[in-house]
Amino acid sequence: MLGSITPLGERGRGSRWWLTVTAYLVGSTLGAVMFGGGLGLIGSSFASRTSVATRLAVLAVAVLAGLLLDLGAFGLRLPTVRRQVDEGWRAGYRGWVWGFGFGLQLGAGVVTVVTTSTVYAAWLAAGLSGGAVVGAVIGATFGVVRAAPV
Repeated sequence: MLGSITPLGERGRGSRWWLTVTAYLVGSTLGAVMFGGGLGLIGSSFASRTSVATRLAVLAVAVLAGLLLDLGAFGLRLPTVRRQVDEGWRAGYRGWVWGFGFGLQLGAGVVTVVTTSTVYAAWLAAGLSGGAVVGAVIGATFGVVRAAPV
């Protein structure tokens, strides 16, 4: 789907590639910042009652469990939703609108198909971070890294 954000494709749709990509990057970062910050805020009550070592141990166990799921150990699969970003947006909206919308959804990470446990690990880290600001920073990092391949 994101392979459709190309200079030639955007020109064919009457849009400017740089604007669509910029809107996508901003949307991805903003979506991830909001989601990570929200998780950090929600998890702050748990984090305030537990030590950093305990939170890191919880994260380490979750990362190992995620690795096992990614490898298909014991016949288990990663839990995910079966939803993709709506392709119809490309034809119905300007490039910057659908680029921003795609970015918001993909930046949040869990509203479309999740293919790797690192998505869940990033959000668990945000939730265990101890606050909204740190969760938002984790989210921003996730959103930028996720959007960068475009």
